[in-house]
Amino acid sequence: MAKKEKKPDTLKQKRARHYVKIILGVYLIYTAYSMVKDMHMGISADRPALFYTFAAIFLAVGAALTITSFRAAMKISAEELKQEETGAEEVEEKALPEEVLTEEKHEEAEGE
Repeated sequence: MAKKEKKPDTLKQKRARHYVKIILGVYLIYTAYSMVKDMHMGISADRPALFYTFAAIFLAVGAALTITSFRAAMKISAEELKQEETGAEEVEEKALPEEVLTEEKHEEAEGE
């Protein structure tokens, strides 16, 4: 069987993937908060140190995932804006010679 060639991801796909990671990171932070809150409300655990350790790990991983994904999503948004600006400038440059030509024709017609 022949393998299908994988197309490179578009900027929107990359940004959407980072948004999902942000949501996952926030969920991990919320889970860590809930674990600590439950411990303070009196829920007993056989090994509270282990419970707090996992809460700390969830908090650290969630915070790191959220922060790095947010930064990456902002970079992708900036790239997208640059591409839109570049595309708009190219359209203006293509339109500019036609406008110049029509103005020159009008000037020639007025001179005659």
